[in-house]
Amino acid sequence: MESLSTNGFVRSGTTLFNNVLRASFPETQIIPYNHRIKEIGLDTNSTVIIREPVKCVSSWIVFDEQPRTKKSAGNSLEWFCAFFSKLVQHKDSICVVKFEDFVANPNVSTQQIATRFNLSDRVEVDADELFAKVAESFPRNSPDWSNESFDAVEQLVRSSSLYDEAISLFNQL
Repeated sequence: MESLSTNGFVRSGTTLFNNVLRASFPETQIIPYNHRIKEIGLDTNSTVIIREPVKCVSSWIVFDEQPRTKKSAGNSLEWFCAFFSKLVQHKDSICVVKFEDFVANPNVSTQQIATRFNLSDRVEVDADELFAKVAESFPRNSPDWSNESFDAVEQLVRSSSLYDEAISLFNQL
């Protein structure tokens, strides 16, 4: 059986990504290393979903169970930069999928993954149906972006001293 490892930073759509990959590659073992930096670059067939830092980090701060006093924009971006620095080091050996491209057309993304790793069991999925099932099963993973906290937190992220580095790392992928 072929295998495909997956990864992504917190709040990058990893739950949705893994569910779509399981449906799209029914004969391939999907190995989720969600949010774990040390696994980046270890496997031969490895894909990662990435999301730009403002939405990703803001969502993490707003929706995390810990009080915000324990998680600032600065230390969240520090984690983001550490994760993305490792991705940049291994970018030639992993298949990078951008969150926005993935949610716009997951079948195109899965075709790119299949081509990259010569996976022969790929099937087209009904994205709307699958996205709805994941949203129903994991309601906390589908944030309400009208939440007033987002605007304030997004401003904190953009004004952090690490914001430019985070954008630079994201753009290198």
